[in-house]
Amino acid sequence: MFTRLNPEFTESQCLDALLWLEAVGLIHRDAIADKDYYQLQVPLLSRWLRMHMKPEQMQQWQL
Repeated sequence: MFTRLNPEFTESQCLDALLWLEAVGLIHRDAIADKDYYQLQVPLLSRWLRMHMKPEQMQQWQL
């Protein structure tokens, strides 16, 4: 699930971060066919991420 993330963080740390972001309303999770999909709920954060990512990163993360 977390193969695209920095190996510096454990899977547990990544899951904790996702659950916290969901709990505070910064992301929305949809579970479809046993897969989780996340969507940013903060338009300015989404724009900031797009400005700071390389095109290949945007494609990889589907932003």
